[in-house]
Amino acid sequence: MSVQDLGRWFATHVATPTRIISLSGCILLAGVLFEYFKPEWKVSAFSRSGSCLVAFAILCVFVNHSLEKTVADHRQFIKGFDYPEKQLLDHVASQFKDKRHAPQAVQHIKQMVGAAKTESETFSSTRAVLSVTEATAGIFGTLVWGFGDLLFPAAGILGTHGRRVGDLLLSLF
Repeated sequence: MSVQDLGRWFATHVATPTRIISLSGCILLAGVLFEYFKPEWKVSAFSRSGSCLVAFAILCVFVNHSLEKTVADHRQFIKGFDYPEKQLLDHVASQFKDKRHAPQAVQHIKQMVGAAKTESETFSSTRAVLSVTEATAGIFGTLVWGFGDLLFPAAGILGTHGRRVGDLLLSLF
């Protein structure tokens, strides 16, 4: 799977605002649940969920950059072939020895230009969602990673305080 294929798959299957918010929330919720059900761990699972959220933000940056290249390629293709049908037909017909194939070629080019326009618009809006995700998941994940152990201190080091904070946070849900 190429980088562009990964970006295309991520954009069409994952990168919707609802799915990204849900995925980010699930990452943090997993950390809270691990804190609650495994208080004997010597590390803060909540802090580790912050690092996972930062990794997710980095993945969004990676996908966003691959989509940027795809959108730029589509725009270049559209710029090169989005002409009125008569002008395009004249140009294509001049490239064929047998002029009968020119209309089918023009129709195929028009379909490809239409698909490129649609995909370019979709990926442009997806890039906007990913840009917001990069910032929010990156900042929030960094804060959780850096300060999450203050909310859930390791039980072996600071007693059962982490368990009480975990009970409080779970009661909010």
